[in-house]
Amino acid sequence: ERLGVAPSGVDYLSELQEACDWNVVERIVYDQRMWEREEVKRQRELRQSIKHKADGEGGVRKAQRSNELVLLEVVEDFDMDVGQDGVIMSCELECHITAETHLQQQRTLSMWLEKLFLLEECKLHPRIEQQAFRSEQVLRFVPDTDHVIELCNFKVLRSVMSCIVPPIVVKPHFMFEGAVCRIHVAVTVTEGHGENIDIVFPMPEAMVAAPTLSTSGDASKAVFGSTTKLCRWQIPRLDKYATLEGSVALQPSAPVPAEGPVLKVKFEVVGLNVSGVSVAAVEADSELQPRLVLRHVVRSVDSTVESTVGRFRQDTAAVGTG
Repeated sequence: ERLGVAPSGVDYLSELQEACDWNVVERIVYDQRMWEREEVKRQRELRQSIKHKADGEGGVRKAQRSNELVLLEVVEDFDMDVGQDGVIMSCELECHITAETHLQQQRTLSMWLEKLFLLEECKLHPRIEQQAFRSEQVLRFVPDTDHVIELCNFKVLRSVMSCIVPPIVVKPHFMFEGAVCRIHVAVTVTEGHGENIDIVFPMPEAMVAAPTLSTSGDASKAVFGSTTKLCRWQIPRLDKYATLEGSVALQPSAPVPAEGPVLKVKFEVVGLNVSGVSVAAVEADSELQPRLVLRHVVRSVDSTVESTVGRFRQDTAAVGTG
């Protein structure tokens, strides 16, 4: 209008807004990439500086190791709801980093984390220097000589959680053949090893007798509660794969259920990190460096897995899944 040109049918305001939105998106992506590059560069410089300090001047003097010990445990509380197709429908993840120190004398410890940009809602222990964490991205604290403290707990971005694969895979299937229901449950750990796996599920409502159950895997056992009508399968340790098989007699006229039972699962997977946030390095403010032991644990106390149902057809001898 200022140039004296008649307005056309083009909505310049909407085009300008769309271009602005794309600029914002591109800026966010660019900032995230630059952050990742700076994070990699910072981790590389950190390892080099620690190595130079350990080597000493001229590479003659080495960092002394003592009998002191720092035990770090990264625990990820991960509860998931898995559908019949094995895909996570919803999940919750909260992480905790705990330090157990066995030191002969008190001194400052510094701990660096990998992929700090993934953190969300981070809460620090009062012993952590807040200013050092904000400016230097380092967890610096003075622990007791023999003490266990939770250094921090945090959540990660929702975009990270949408890419998480199940740390433990449970595949339950119930096959109905006339007046008999055959049960097959397979459990697989893809990385690390499982501990304290506990699976509970109900039996079909039309059952007329206690089921017969058999399990594979070291020291695993399955029991049936006649009062609760629940089957409980416990696996103290699982390195790779285990199965539960069984059968239960049903009423002859009982219909096949449209949906299978939902399994409640508790487990721990040791040696696995699903959040992507881990400990990069730990350094003591002295020439004498303690030994470091790092342990990753994924823990679940309230996960569910939907089962599939099949029916044996006498005419086609085919299995249908629903």
